[in-house]
Amino acid sequence: MTERKIKTQWGILALIVFLVTLSRLVPYALGVEETFNFSPLAAVALFGGAYFMDKKKSFLFPLLALWISNLILDNVFLSQYYDGFVLFQNWGVYLAIAAIVGLAFFVLKKVTLLRVVGASLGASVLFFLVTNFVVWMQGTMYPMTFSGLGECFTAAIPFFRNTLMGDMVFSLLLFGAFEWAVKRYPKQLLQQA
Repeated sequence: MTERKIKTQWGILALIVFLVTLSRLVPYALGVEETFNFSPLAAVALFGGAYFMDKKKSFLFPLLALWISNLILDNVFLSQYYDGFVLFQNWGVYLAIAAIVGLAFFVLKKVTLLRVVGASLGASVLFFLVTNFVVWMQGTMYPMTFSGLGECFTAAIPFFRNTLMGDMVFSLLLFGAFEWAVKRYPKQLLQQA
């Protein structure tokens, strides 16, 4: 695979944001708890960081997809856990997604299958560490001690499996589909870096 950048168009970004949002809502709408955390968000963050020439868009579109899907999740499917309308929640997740975009800037300067797999694994670990560290730092669920941090990470281990699987599957699909599309429609999609 070569070093490439996408000629981004807002219509394409809007479609990606819509699909990511929809994919995050489906497990809740169907009540399929086994698929919670099986999400394309990290893959989209890696993809944006790897391919978008405009670095602002690299951050904007995965964070926008996260915010829109959270807006619906928190106020429709998870409203019983909140008092009133929720505009913004779980800032640690936003921090983790932004960090994953940053990871892509470094790891995916040149996109190869091995690098995509490695970046997906790195994204899963980064998401796990950042989000659970933020949960612990909030000090409401676990003691603010080293053992409390250990408890927090231990309690999160069951969620890591779906995170890892989702990151890997969606990264391979997204990057693979893009490489296929580039071979088929190079002039419409690419601008040499």
